[in-house]
Amino acid sequence: MPDDNKPPKDKPTVRSTDPPTPLTELPAEGLVGLGTGGDVAVPDGLVAAPLPLRSGSITLDVGTDITDQLNQASPAFGNVLTAVGNAVAASQQTLDKSVVDTVKKLNDTKIKVVTQVVEELNADGIPDPTKTQLITNEVSVLNYFTPTFHQWRRVSIAMDLAVGEFHSEQGVQFTKHQESTSGGGSFLWGFGGWFNFQHASSDQSVQTDAEQNVAWSSGQCLIDAELAPRNTGKLPVPASVTIGPQIYVTQGAVSEQKTGEIVTSRSVALLIELRKTSGEPMQQGVNITLETGGLLPSFATGSSTDINGQVKVTLTRSLSAASKGFQKFQGSVNLKSITTGFTVLL
Repeated sequence: MPDDNKPPKDKPTVRSTDPPTPLTELPAEGLVGLGTGGDVAVPDGLVAAPLPLRSGSITLDVGTDITDQLNQASPAFGNVLTAVGNAVAASQQTLDKSVVDTVKKLNDTKIKVVTQVVEELNADGIPDPTKTQLITNEVSVLNYFTPTFHQWRRVSIAMDLAVGEFHSEQGVQFTKHQESTSGGGSFLWGFGGWFNFQHASSDQSVQTDAEQNVAWSSGQCLIDAELAPRNTGKLPVPASVTIGPQIYVTQGAVSEQKTGEIVTSRSVALLIELRKTSGEPMQQGVNITLETGGLLPSFATGSSTDINGQVKVTLTRSLSAASKGFQKFQGSVNLKSITTGFTVLL
């Protein structure tokens, strides 16, 4: 029985009858040339067909220049940069607004602080607690607490993508043909005979196809940001200007007192003049407090202003044999919360 195996001259074309399943990842990096575009090699026996992408993506045709398609898909990374940039700008605007609101709140909050302590000494030269005056002033908390401005000093983005695809195909096809023929008989001389002939043939064809497509992708996006204080100047400290009565101190000539030929003391006359805010002389009877710095004061008509708004006082320094040189003495004239200092040389 002859057995003839006849393989097909050409490998049959394989095409999947099922519709392509949409992929949720990008096409394989090994199949598509990145950057400048290029062609995709088609294995023998495969039919050139477009690679399926996820919904809304571009379709890359096999065997064609894909530069234009990649240029259309390139804004994907730009969209990530835009989203991050907008987020940084929005957060920076919120940070600045928060600081501005804080400054307004601190400026509107007032506190009372002591700006001056006035002590009055008794006859023994000891401060009298019952006569101590605390001069206070109401100021803004912003003078003592300055908020810190922050800014995004550095924001960096790193993206790492890995894509791939695997395609495999298996196919087996063969054809089998069998034929058999047999014949036989007998012949008897004079009586005749018989003859028998038999013929049989069979054909068998087997075809098996298998195709597998696997695509995958993975990646990560890393964002590194640094929030730091912004270099800004300090808020200006408000200047304090006092408008009120004025005190003027005028020093007269220095005189010496002697005992025989020995100088025992020196004296200097001071003219203290008080004026109102308008510039007019202070009214009569306004008391002042005089700090002489260790010198002995002697008032002409008391420590109250006269009809001209003036107070006349003489300061005297006692001299000893060991210290007769001239020295500087610091003093002050106080009118309630107004203080004017002066220096005399005796």
